Amino acid sequence: MQGRITKVLNMKPPEILAMIEEAAGTRMYECKKQQAQKTIEKKDAKLIELNAVINEEINPKLQKMHDERSRYLEYQKVQRELEYHTRFHIAWQYYSAQEVRGKTKERLEDVHRNVQDIKQKIKDGEKEIQDLDQQTVDLKEKKNMEGGSKLQALEMELKAKEKEEAEVVAAHKANHDSVVSEEKKKKQLEQSLRVDEASLSVKEAELQKVQEHFHELKDRDTADAAALATAQRKFQNLSTGLMTDGDGGDSTLQDQLMAAKQEEAQAQTEVKQSQMQLQHYQKELREKQQELEQTATEYEKDRRNLENMEKEHANMETQLQKIQYEDGHIEQLQDERQQLLSEIRKLKEKIDTFEARYPHLNFQYHDPEHNFKRSAVKGLICKLFKLKEKHAATALEVAGGERLFNVIVDTEVTAKKLLQKGQLQRRTTIIPLNKIVGHSLDQSTVRLAQQLVGKENVHTALSLIEYDPAIHPAMQWVFGQMFICKDMETAKKIAFHERILKKSVTLDGDVFDPSGTLSGGARKKGTPLLELLEDVYKTQEELNSKEQRVAEIDNKIKNLTRVAERYRQLKGELELMTYKVELVRRKLQQTVHHQHQEEVDGLKAKIVELEENVNHCKQVQIVSSKKAKELENKLKDAKSIQEKALKNAENEMKELKRKSEESRSKWKQREQEFETLNLEINELKASIETGHAQIQASKGAIVQLTEQGGKLQEQVAEAKASVQKFMSEVKAQKGTFTAITKEIQQIEQRKEKIIKDNGDFELEIKKLEHEAAKIQADSKECNSKVSALEHKYSWIKEEKRYFGNPGGNYDFKEKDPREIGKHIVKLQEKSEKLGRNIDTRAMNLLGKEEEQYADLMKRKRTVEADKVKIITVIKELDRKKKEAVRKAWEQVNKDFGSIFSTLLPGAQGCLQPPEGMDVLDGLEVKVGFGGIWKDSLGELSGGQRSLVALSLILAMLLFKPAPIYILDEVDAALDLSHTQNIGNMLRTHFKHSQVW
Repeated sequence: MQGRITKVLNMKPPEILAMIEEAAGTRMYECKKQQAQKTIEKKDAKLIELNAVINEEINPKLQKMHDERSRYLEYQKVQRELEYHTRFHIAWQYYSAQEVRGKTKERLEDVHRNVQDIKQKIKDGEKEIQDLDQQTVDLKEKKNMEGGSKLQALEMELKAKEKEEAEVVAAHKANHDSVVSEEKKKKQLEQSLRVDEASLSVKEAELQKVQEHFHELKDRDTADAAALATAQRKFQNLSTGLMTDGDGGDSTLQDQLMAAKQEEAQAQTEVKQSQMQLQHYQKELREKQQELEQTATEYEKDRRNLENMEKEHANMETQLQKIQYEDGHIEQLQDERQQLLSEIRKLKEKIDTFEARYPHLNFQYHDPEHNFKRSAVKGLICKLFKLKEKHAATALEVAGGERLFNVIVDTEVTAKKLLQKGQLQRRTTIIPLNKIVGHSLDQSTVRLAQQLVGKENVHTALSLIEYDPAIHPAMQWVFGQMFICKDMETAKKIAFHERILKKSVTLDGDVFDPSGTLSGGARKKGTPLLELLEDVYKTQEELNSKEQRVAEIDNKIKNLTRVAERYRQLKGELELMTYKVELVRRKLQQTVHHQHQEEVDGLKAKIVELEENVNHCKQVQIVSSKKAKELENKLKDAKSIQEKALKNAENEMKELKRKSEESRSKWKQREQEFETLNLEINELKASIETGHAQIQASKGAIVQLTEQGGKLQEQVAEAKASVQKFMSEVKAQKGTFTAITKEIQQIEQRKEKIIKDNGDFELEIKKLEHEAAKIQADSKECNSKVSALEHKYSWIKEEKRYFGNPGGNYDFKEKDPREIGKHIVKLQEKSEKLGRNIDTRAMNLLGKEEEQYADLMKRKRTVEADKVKIITVIKELDRKKKEAVRKAWEQVNKDFGSIFSTLLPGAQGCLQPPEGMDVLDGLEVKVGFGGIWKDSLGELSGGQRSLVALSLILAMLLFKPAPIYILDEVDAALDLSHTQNIGNMLRTHFKHSQVW
């Protein structure tokens, strides 16, 4: 029995759990479960084998056969499509040849008729040219009659007035430049003055620092010299029997003793006097404090009022500081705005003056329709580019010629709208960008020209300007075929070189044309128009910048107005509150309470002063008494003390002499630096004084120049008015002259157009004659082609009646035969490529392989279904097993605790899983006495351990009780009380069984 008990108590948690499972009857299930798992493993191995066969052998083979079948089907499809399209294309060739052969005669008649019509147009044009020549002769005679001395006189007078205007404008500009120069000079003087003043401040600060150190060294030298003199005098006095007292005086020890006793008596007297005054002031203080308390209520009320007002004042200051606004900022912005508006007016006047002088540079029009896109109108060509180098302005102006004043638009539609509905003020040539065609010089030609005369002496016209890439065709049209050369010799070489032959223009405006034209010579004096335009562009940019700045300032003023109003309002309230606080503060200072408070404060100060004086006198009394005693002791040993003092005085004198010499040396070193700084400061002060004088002189000069500028401005206005008057007269005189000139130009243009049209007509006749010959050749070729196709393709004779029928198989309008021809070539290539890689047996082999694959997949699905069914059954049995084990554990645990408590009253027992584990992981026995659980069964006695094992075995037996139990000597190792408890336990727990 003891061995069985030991075995039970030594069981591990899994072994105890196994006993529970045995009692529940679930052990046999584990054996069956292991057999089922082995079956699953076998089926898994079979599945792996099947998958390997499918993936490695069957699937690749099937995929290959599927691919071969797809290629074979695609090959058949391509062959059918190729046959159909080839038939269609041959039919179209036959039909086209028949059609061409049928229309040959009609086409030849049309060509001959067109030739006769064009020849008649040429004759009409030649007759019109003769009429136009006669009109030109008549108009030129009329022009010579209209032009005369009056126009020449007016033009000469206009040139004189323009010269006067230029001189006045130049004088005004020179005056303005002088003002600017003087302003710049004044600013430089002011800047120099600020630098000198800053340097002076730095030097004075440095001097102050050096001076302090210098005086400190000098004072130290003086002090050291005085200390040396004192030490020398002290040594001399000691030599004659005198000694230095505590105040630095020289006297005998007897005199010092008398002085110390006298000082002690005087301090004692002063203590008594101060104490009497102290009592008097303390009494007066108590009286004043009583009077102060009587007026305290009203004063405290006013004081609290003052504190509240000061807090409110501080809050208002805080609010004012939080506002992001600087006092006077809006006024500064408004001043800047006025200054900018003044400058903007001047810039606009400058631009308006230019536009008035050159009105033909201002292209004006009305929108031809609602929501017209103005960006479609690019503007005059001369305004669409900028010069890279100003010295090329004359050359580019001559190179561009009248084309510079043409207007660029995006399309011919925009041009038509402007001409019809734009209400244009003057006759204008409009160039659509989408129609204009320009050409640049070939790079090989450019390189040849550069090699010929040097890269720095020749440039393409396009390389000397900057423009928007969107208008590149227009710039090519104007400047694309021209060279700009340094001088006439260079231009001549370029223009007439046999491999170049391009128009060349010199920087002075001389033109060399390879057609034989040479122009130039005396050019119009004055600034080139393109250079003037560059200045206008800069003026316009400056104007735009200033207008943008005005807009920014307006926006800032708009944003700051409300903030500024709030700032000014708070500032006014703060100033009012400051005044109120000051009034209340003055009122408090004038009250009786305040006066009493000042008297109390004065008395307290006097009391403190007297108390300090009493303490001081008492201290003096103590020191004097101590000093007197020391002197009495010294008198007793006067000789040795004097010798010692003499020796100390001699050492002190030597040390002070060394220190004095060292101080004098340092002072001398700093003296030179001090004098140098003084000299620099004096020079800076003189420079500042001179700067002030120069600034005043500059201001006077600016005032004088400004007055002179005002007078010149009036002269400029008068000169401009005079020029404008003569320009109007010249313009009026030129009206008739210009009209005749324009009419002659129109006649010349018409004549040129007729000549050009006649040349085009002659070219058209040659083209028509060539076309007639080609028609005859095509007809002959078509006859041969029709015969060849009928001979080669017999089906043509049967189906040619269907060729070209709408909706039929040969509808050549529905399908494009040319595209069909391209498609046939692709189909032939594809058919040839597919024919090399097809296997005709693939269709038969694929059916057999697919049957085998289907049978194998069916077997695989059967195995997988069996596996799933077994796993499902195992999961269900596992769930039932867990329920049975938990139920058995609950019952056995309950019976074990009850049986153990019966066998051993006051004790508890249970079966529970180890810490961190579940019931199904294992169970262990836990025992407790009086509510305190033991950590292990090793803490129990032998009898207790026996009862634990017996309780566990009986609880197992009680889970599924038997009808009869035979117990043999279970109480052999137990005492009588335990034997009695076993009987009670059997009676209470085994009611339905017989126990022997």
